[in-house]
Amino acid sequence: GVVSYIWEQMKMYISKDVEYLTFQGSTTASPPDLCDGLQKLLLADATVIDVAVDGTKLHAKATVIGELEEMYAAIPNTIKFRENLRLMINPATAAAYKLAMVTNHPALYASNNGDFGLNFMDIPIVVCPGLGDYKAILCDPQNLWFGTDLISDEEYMDFTQDPLNKKQHYATGSFRIGFNFGNGSEIVYYN
Repeated sequence: GVVSYIWEQMKMYISKDVEYLTFQGSTTASPPDLCDGLQKLLLADATVIDVAVDGTKLHAKATVIGELEEMYAAIPNTIKFRENLRLMINPATAAAYKLAMVTNHPALYASNNGDFGLNFMDIPIVVCPGLGDYKAILCDPQNLWFGTDLISDEEYMDFTQDPLNKKQHYATGSFRIGFNFGNGSEIVYYN
């Protein structure tokens, strides 16, 4: 009933925050985030293969494919043909890519009823809402690390009633979280 609904709403809110932290977290932000996200960590590592941003071309229908081609060309031969590579893009890039595909190949839309999986050069595309504008990451996801001490939301969450207003309740809790990666030379970062 009501308690299940509250837990689901809290999980959705926490998921949005964790998605943001995963990519854009910054301990030097004001106010500081809990941890540094992948974008900050990748930018700071000299071994990561950087593909420079070219204006707003990653979000434009006419140029998104060319920008993704630059990322593909930068993949090191050591991982170029791994089956588990993934291309992580944000929703604006995904929208531009879909528009480019349908514009260039109208039959795609018609033959798939508008529902087709996103791939680029046989690499599955993962749409990551927390990824910043004009950013993309191409790598084996097993090279990206996520750590937390959170086992179950219920173990770290507590509901308390406001002593001054019996109709007001608060949910409180805490957990630690962090992100990192293993081998920077096997990650292509469009930044």
